[in-house]
Amino acid sequence: MELVFVRESVHQLRDQFTQKTVNIPQQYGVYRWWFPIDSAKVLIAPLVGVDESKIQKEFIGDKEYWCLYFGISKDLRARSKWHIAQSHTESAIKHGFLSTLRQTLSALLQKPMSDSQECVNHILDKAYWDWCVTESEGTTKAIEKKYLSEGYYPLNITNNKGVSREIIHQLKKFRKEYRK
Repeated sequence: MELVFVRESVHQLRDQFTQKTVNIPQQYGVYRWWFPIDSAKVLIAPLVGVDESKIQKEFIGDKEYWCLYFGISKDLRARSKWHIAQSHTESAIKHGFLSTLRQTLSALLQKPMSDSQECVNHILDKAYWDWCVTESEGTTKAIEKKYLSEGYYPLNITNNKGVSREIIHQLKKFRKEYRK
């Protein structure tokens, strides 16, 4: 089954959420995060052993983007809003209610909690998010298993077979230290 992804500028999506005009379906799906090369290199710099040659790359316009994260959701609209527009409250960070992607970006950027929301938003606003609706939870999980086994997504932790255990260990350590 070939997936057809719809690509969205995160900056434009943030505006759509503010204006309540977002057209992302409330259905099962998969999604990917694409970062411009300069942001991608900043994000992966703290991780020893990332093989940049294995990262999927695409030109969007005249700029190179790297795909660093793959995710699944029961509700694509809610998940995109969670990642794109969530506030970094102390409670959300301490109790694990901050989006996994936002936790990871905050930890890798090594910014104090009070500054992390602005820094993460700045990084995300330069990124693209693409998504594809899937039929069911089972289909979604099967696609996730395939992508995280065959692809190289250095910012994923759970079910990620494409990167080394050492990179996953580093990500976990950065996130744990960040939450303290």
